[in-house]
Amino acid sequence: MTGPELRALRESRKWSQTELADFLGDVTFATISKWEKGISPIPQWAQDKLLSSVRLSLPLHELAELLSYAREDGKTFEETLALALRAYLHSRKPPGNVNPINYADIPIPDGTGTARVASDSPGSGD
Repeated sequence: MTGPELRALRESRKWSQTELADFLGDVTFATISKWEKGISPIPQWAQDKLLSSVRLSLPLHELAELLSYAREDGKTFEETLALALRAYLHSRKPPGNVNPINYADIPIPDGTGTARVASDSPGSGD
């Protein structure tokens, strides 16, 4: 996760740097500022805590459809959800003055409690 990605995630939750620091615990708003500016690297534990707190709310029939696709493709539900989100993101044009994120490099769960880069997954075709 980059500093700008951290800031975008924080702002999407309408959190201040202090609120994010409180959520993570054991860091200050000044540390969050350094991470967002790229002055200091964001530790993996902080990325893991942030990403593990992401919640999705989908109608049950849509979740069932994704699970069905996962079974058909021999993938985990998490891999299939990540691929669906990536396809959506790739279908959108970024604004002209924003550098697009390389979504193929975003880690996705591999079903073992660890993460790997999506482009390393078999059959990802990215």
